[in-house]
Amino acid sequence: VGPILTGMFTDNSGSLNKFSFNAGAYIQLFNHKKLSMVNEISYTAKGLTEQDIVYIHSGAEMLKMNNNFRYLSASVLLNYKFTKNNELLLYSLLGPRVDIKMDNFDSHKLNSFQIQNKRFEFGGIFGLGIEFNSGLMFEFRFEPNFTKTYSYQSEFTSYSYRHSTLTLLAGLNFRSLY
Repeated sequence: VGPILTGMFTDNSGSLNKFSFNAGAYIQLFNHKKLSMVNEISYTAKGLTEQDIVYIHSGAEMLKMNNNFRYLSASVLLNYKFTKNNELLLYSLLGPRVDIKMDNFDSHKLNSFQIQNKRFEFGGIFGLGIEFNSGLMFEFRFEPNFTKTYSYQSEFTSYSYRHSTLTLLAGLNFRSLY
């Protein structure tokens, strides 16, 4: 469970950031001294806060919009353990991620186009973690998306968005409790 900073990267204007959350569970398989495989499933909220000029019937107006996207995510990660002693374990994570966009929310309902839900997006996970002997663990991850969340094109402009997140997770390894 942990907070994430979502950056939506566009084709033409850089990143737009928003704090959000992630909650999930994992199972570790083939747990060898230096290497293991981690299978995860999580519920993740991503999105953006954007200020933009919107043209409406009465003229131009500056609006702040919140677009939120909710995902069910699954990943298969390679976990490489750098060091382990009686007190802590340092490790890295690397692998692919598949997201299913469950729904989206536009705070102003201004999008003149539909953002398609129930579609797959593909990305990756690159992370570093630390686990204490008590089972308490922390991870820092960069999670880029390789596919676009949505694209927009009109006679005046076109752009596309894709999510990339910086994630700080805190968790508990139940194996260490027994």
